[in-house]
Amino acid sequence: RGLVLKSGRFTVPDVFAREVTGELTFRSQGPAAGVLEIFEHERFGLGRLTGLPNEAVDGMTEGQFKLMLPLKADLPVDDVKLEGRVRLTDGRARHLIGSYDAQAATIVFDLRDKAIEAKGDLLLAGVPAKVSWQRLLGAPPDKQPPIRLTATLDNSDRAQLGLDINHAVQGEVPVELTLTRTAQNEPQVHVRADLTNADLIFES
Repeated sequence: RGLVLKSGRFTVPDVFAREVTGELTFRSQGPAAGVLEIFEHERFGLGRLTGLPNEAVDGMTEGQFKLMLPLKADLPVDDVKLEGRVRLTDGRARHLIGSYDAQAATIVFDLRDKAIEAKGDLLLAGVPAKVSWQRLLGAPPDKQPPIRLTATLDNSDRAQLGLDINHAVQGEVPVELTLTRTAQNEPQVHVRADLTNADLIFES
């Protein structure tokens, strides 16, 4: 896997500053797995971004990046700042949650000095859903914000997901799924469903 870099530009905003800083900007194109490998490089300190092997993630990305680095000898890694925005299109992930695959994902990733934030849309087992996610640099697993998936499920959506509750619930139900991790990096899944506008059927 590889990324194509283009439109590279190196500038020094103020050559007479006491501490001179250079800025390197470029654009990128390439497969999603290649971008993940770069983000997860040890120099960036972000660690593993997903619980999936990179080979399980597919799709094409276009990105804009800016590296800011002081121009001095023996530059510490922590002094290098990275900002970027990556747009994933036609994204796919095998077994994103349990046995459910994600397809047709369009997600925008914003990378700042201390965090990565992602928002977008995808199909989870063919059902439309929205995803939001954030990763904090240097925070332990149990201190990371949750991954959130939200969707409004009607009868056919629930049947497609294998949620066999249509005998008791009829109508549209907004659902929010959050995924967090414990201090031991074990996943914890919570689901909240709003039954306000649904019909509940009690047979006895």
